[in-house]
Amino acid sequence: VERMAADHAALVRGLERGSAKWIGLAGVALGFAFLAKMLEGLMVVPAIGLAYLIAAPIPWRRRLLHLVGAAVAFAVSAGWFVLLTLLWPASSRPYIAGSTDNNFMNLVLGYNGFGRVLGHNHRAFGTAPAVGASAGARIRLGSPFGMRNQVQGAPRLFSGEFGFEIGWLLPAALLAVVLVIVLRGRAPRTDLVRAGAVLFGGWLLVDALVLSFMHTQIPPYYCMSLVAAMAGMFAIGIHETWHHRSSRLGRYGLAAMLLVTGVWSWWILGRNAGWWPPLRWTILVV
Repeated sequence: VERMAADHAALVRGLERGSAKWIGLAGVALGFAFLAKMLEGLMVVPAIGLAYLIAAPIPWRRRLLHLVGAAVAFAVSAGWFVLLTLLWPASSRPYIAGSTDNNFMNLVLGYNGFGRVLGHNHRAFGTAPAVGASAGARIRLGSPFGMRNQVQGAPRLFSGEFGFEIGWLLPAALLAVVLVIVLRGRAPRTDLVRAGAVLFGGWLLVDALVLSFMHTQIPPYYCMSLVAAMAGMFAIGIHETWHHRSSRLGRYGLAAMLLVTGVWSWWILGRNAGWWPPLRWTILVV
């Protein structure tokens, strides 16, 4: 989260000024994020690139050139460690755990990358063949890390433990993406508020889709990767709809975000009605 915060701070400076230096620093921060969380640290890259291409106050060729420079900065800030692991003799360094051939890129693209997304080489928590049953029969097992009741696909982030952790605010954040882009529709290309919606909304959508459609059952704490994007998008949405409260879209949009959050939170808390029963009704009433 700290690496992503640094990356976004640099991007905001770059968007304000069309600065090669600041967008380059964003690339450096992305390199550190990659070394910390590998491909997960790069989920925000499409949103960063799109926001800069749309809103930076410079000609489009310079925007493209700056993004190429940021990519080079990323390659340098992340590549030194990758290169070190490739060049250092395997006999005199620790084995790269999780890889199948003691290769860092195998870990990045395999176990911690596409292998995790596609379900290769990962234990499928939650189901196992029933003894004496047909190959298609399954029985439910206890899963660690709150990994029960997961459904691969769009419902995943709204069901099970994910619903309690992140799903309660997700509908409002997604609605905020649409509302902000529509409300800022007549703003100039360089409008920073709309750029913020592209940045946080794009990050939210990419990360949410990846988490939703991963083939393995995943620990709910993975939803932390969505928190900054969702909180930022929700905050921008609340601010913009309040700012445009004199219009019907502003008023109805703000009411919709708050009502959706309250009603949906009430519904989710009803799945665990024994925990603080008055809370869900308090949320609904307020």
